[in-house]
Amino acid sequence: WCPTDSLPFCFTQPFDQPHRLPHPVAKRWAVRLPVAWAVNLAVRLAIAQRVHLAESLAQRIPVVTTPSPAPPARDRVGRRPRPAGRAAKRGRPLVRCYALRVMDAAEGTFTISMSPAPGEFGGNVGRFDFTKVFEGDLEAKGIGLMLSCGDPKSGSAGYVAIESVDGRLGDRSGGFALAQLGMLHHGSQTLHYEVVPGSGRGELQGIAGTFHLQVDADGTHRYALEYDLPG
Repeated sequence: WCPTDSLPFCFTQPFDQPHRLPHPVAKRWAVRLPVAWAVNLAVRLAIAQRVHLAESLAQRIPVVTTPSPAPPARDRVGRRPRPAGRAAKRGRPLVRCYALRVMDAAEGTFTISMSPAPGEFGGNVGRFDFTKVFEGDLEAKGIGLMLSCGDPKSGSAGYVAIESVDGRLGDRSGGFALAQLGMLHHGSQTLHYEVVPGSGRGELQGIAGTFHLQVDADGTHRYALEYDLPG
């Protein structure tokens, strides 16, 4: 019998205490334990079904084994060949080597003698003929002409010059030509002074280089010729 209608069910009570209700903790566990056992049993059944299904599928699907690729052959030294990269696929070498060539240098001084000549283009362009004598690593004589235009007194002018040099450079004899381009703009000077390509003669055929010019305070002209010769 149940002492009160508010309880969903009754526990069996001792006969000497017919009206005593069970402890609240005991009531909660009396409900929770059956539910926990039922959940545990359902989980175990689900796991067993999945394992059985996996085993049956593994027995039905054939196992295909692929042989592993053979290792690449080694060269004579015993090293494995390196995989071809993008450079090899495009037909270019994997390693590029650049040879650095050191240019020779010749230094010394020179003297110059200039003489004016009749102007060009109706006198708008001035002309000067000059001769040079080189001393030092370059022992030679030069002859050339210069064309100039502008107003050097105001700080703006320009000139071009070309000269032919014949003599000895180091232990080689021959000749070559030099070309100049000088600009004076508001007192700022720029000078390009180079060996004319293809102008080498004698033992100086194929010469290429740059001619550097410096004028000291006492008027001494110094040069430094950086050049390259084949062979």
